[in-house]
Amino acid sequence: ETESNAFYAQFSWKATDQLTFTLGGRATEDKKNFRFANTNSIAPRNAAGARDATLITFDTPGPANSSFGSKGSTNCVPARGPGFYCDPADPTVLLGATYDEKKFSKSTGRAAVDYKLGKQQLLYAAYSTGFRSGGFNSGQAIESARTFLPEEVKAVEIGSKNRFLDNTLQLNIAAFNNKYTNLQEQRQVPIGLATISVIFNAAKAKANGVEMELEWRATDRLSLGGTLSLLDAKYTSFPDVALPFGTSILVTDASATAATVVNGVTIAPAGQRRVFAPGYSCGLIPGTGGTGQPGAAFGCDLSGKRVPYAARYQGSLTGSYEFDLPNGGRLMPLAVVTFSSGYFGQPTNAEIEKQNAYTKVDLKLNWEINRLWSALLFVDNATDKQTINRFVWGGGGAQQISAAAPRTFGFRLTYKTF
Repeated sequence: ETESNAFYAQFSWKATDQLTFTLGGRATEDKKNFRFANTNSIAPRNAAGARDATLITFDTPGPANSSFGSKGSTNCVPARGPGFYCDPADPTVLLGATYDEKKFSKSTGRAAVDYKLGKQQLLYAAYSTGFRSGGFNSGQAIESARTFLPEEVKAVEIGSKNRFLDNTLQLNIAAFNNKYTNLQEQRQVPIGLATISVIFNAAKAKANGVEMELEWRATDRLSLGGTLSLLDAKYTSFPDVALPFGTSILVTDASATAATVVNGVTIAPAGQRRVFAPGYSCGLIPGTGGTGQPGAAFGCDLSGKRVPYAARYQGSLTGSYEFDLPNGGRLMPLAVVTFSSGYFGQPTNAEIEKQNAYTKVDLKLNWEINRLWSALLFVDNATDKQTINRFVWGGGGAQQISAAAPRTFGFRLTYKTF
């Protein structure tokens, strides 16, 4: 449950006919509560008296309120942390949990200036701050892993919006610099043969880029257009990350006559050597492995790696033409070419999780039969280019992908009643 309260105000001052200043601000407070129940909470008991999910049917009722437990207490054995509730008949079986309430608040603002060079040319500059509220991860016994922090951004943008050639050519261009703090990342984390989905904060990142948009009505019948985006998006600080395909392994090494000790923590016993993932800067995560600390954990520094799905360049080219037909209808062919430099699907930037550069072509033919009827024939991804939309690491170290559609033919008939 989320209760969000905010106050927003924006003011504009037209200093001259050409110059306008804008100042805005927003104060936000999000109050969030979270609880969950798992399949054990509704699974009937089998003949042996144990919870059995294979006995769940469509008629099985939902979780009872008691399944969610209560804030600040637990009956689980061993203890799973405050708020976790286990089966009273078997306190090792988790039923659900209720987390403590969390509040996330932030004041953000925007300052901008616009200058009109003429009736059809505008220059602008803006500085703004942004805020994405924090939230909860389900099923986390460790208090620090239950929540993730708000994501914040400081953004600077300068640009120009223009129309030329008697209002038939539109050209817009913008350059920006975004600096992120506590960037929120969602990942599938392999746990044995299964995975858990968690959101965590990736320290700091930056994104610098330029975007351009062109639309030209070359004649009354011919329209041409294009877009281009240049982007440099990288993590500026992202330490202590466990690699989904394995961070380190122990190998036999007869030359290692003594244990390997790092900051007072043994990371490899005598006769063995710890080998970290090649190509990555990895080591012992501070605060683990020592006396009174969690077990030794290993991570890698991904600072400098590219943010997932952020192509260095991408864009499109479009062209369409209108033909008048003898019966009063119109025929309009359209071609769209999209291109991308490719991207990585995970912050680790491994070659196995990379989509290479590609170009795709979509073709459409629209026939406006009359005022009421129209027909569209289309071929999407005409060159049948295979691309991957998403990369996910699953249980057992297996990579899963979600691919874009192959070459697709279609026909659509439309009837308008107005």
